[in-house]
Amino acid sequence: MNRLILGRPLRGVAFDAAVCGLVVFFALSGYLAGQTGLAACAVGLAMAAVLFFRRTHPSAVGALVAALALVQVIAGWGPLSYDISVLIALYSVVKYADRLRDGIVAGVVAVIGGVLAALQSPGAAPWWMGAFFYALIVGAVWLAGLNLRTRRLYVVSLEERAATLEREREAEARAAVAEERTRIARELHDVVAHSMAVMIVQADGVRFTLDRDPATAREAVKVVADTGRQALEDMRRLVGVLREPE
Repeated sequence: MNRLILGRPLRGVAFDAAVCGLVVFFALSGYLAGQTGLAACAVGLAMAAVLFFRRTHPSAVGALVAALALVQVIAGWGPLSYDISVLIALYSVVKYADRLRDGIVAGVVAVIGGVLAALQSPGAAPWWMGAFFYALIVGAVWLAGLNLRTRRLYVVSLEERAATLEREREAEARAAVAEERTRIARELHDVVAHSMAVMIVQADGVRFTLDRDPATAREAVKVVADTGRQALEDMRRLVGVLREPE
């Protein structure tokens, strides 16, 4: 049985915590190495904290990470190592969001962010080459998320189909049991009605022959008793079947 923590499988929580820890490592290492300031480190740590909820709230996480990345662009810090969180958020939105439209929007935003990052990246190469490189990375991540989203939805559809078939089988079984109980009830009614009819006829015969033909009367009384016992035995058997849960 899978253990749960915070209402989520422990394995998934541990993996998300490891992802957050990776982003925290990048943010702190850049600050400790003197490559970034305290504000940039704080933005990286905020991105790491937000990513913990990437499975349960992918669209919100994508929006928050994009907003933090915009702060980074406005501040003019350029691309930093913890910007991998942007790709992680993009992947999460494409894979886990309820609507693929959110993933498309996230992909467009990521491409725009790549262009802005290329404009802020110093180097001898033209800015459009950097933008093209970032766009390739974004496209690869987006397609990977789409592939896993398709597989996830396929598995979910199979599970729903299996659950539907199971419910249908249970419904059919209940219907079959109800039909069998109805048949047994009809049989019980027929047995009791037939036996009672025989007993009434024999009892009437006893009333008319008791004085004139005692031997015939005794035989009729014996038939009444035997019929009653047989009817009681049949009724117990059928009622016993009706009591069976299966």
